[in-house]
Amino acid sequence: MFDDTFFDQLPADPILAAHRICEAFCAFDCNIPDKDKQGFLEHYLTALGAFQAFADAYVLNFDFPELSGDREKNTREIRQFFITLRDALDAEVAKLTVEQAKHRFTGRFAPASYFEFSDENLKKLRLLFTSIRYEVERLTGLREEMRWRLLRKLENSECKLQKRLPDLDRLWGFMGEARVILGTTDEDTKLILDRINEIARITRITQAHLVTSGAPGTANDKR
Repeated sequence: MFDDTFFDQLPADPILAAHRICEAFCAFDCNIPDKDKQGFLEHYLTALGAFQAFADAYVLNFDFPELSGDREKNTREIRQFFITLRDALDAEVAKLTVEQAKHRFTGRFAPASYFEFSDENLKKLRLLFTSIRYEVERLTGLREEMRWRLLRKLENSECKLQKRLPDLDRLWGFMGEARVILGTTDEDTKLILDRINEIARITRITQAHLVTSGAPGTANDKR
């Protein structure tokens, strides 16, 4: 049902990826006659295990079915889990799809003014986001709901990051919320806060260089 190629081609957004996995399971399940489904329990168990590994990697909290020694019940519970989750994610996926399309086509309709990152600073920001994600995932004193909230905020800011932005509100919002969330743990978060401060420094530099469409010159790539 799932192989390495399937997982390699999943969307970067974890919600979209979870929905894609559920859709793949449901498509597989629909091709099996009801009277034969129990005979495919091993496939269903493998699919559930793969999805649990995916959820753990992205700190996604789902109500996974409790399995027993009853093959018929296990088959029914696993099928119901994927079908219900797919339906529950439909609305969220619709919103994300619209948001991604909006982000994709924003560059075609250049605003009258925008903020432009230098190539060097854009690369730095992406490396900083990657480093913060790694450190947040390693924190042991952070509540799981707080970790999930911070990683989602990070993912949302990172996926919208591009060389030219009409505003920098998303970056400032991420930094503010990150500091609040990190303040809820007694664990040493200095390394993460240092990374956030560096993002703030780059954002302040970029904010001071508003570019107007049609104006001569561009942002300094060395700043």
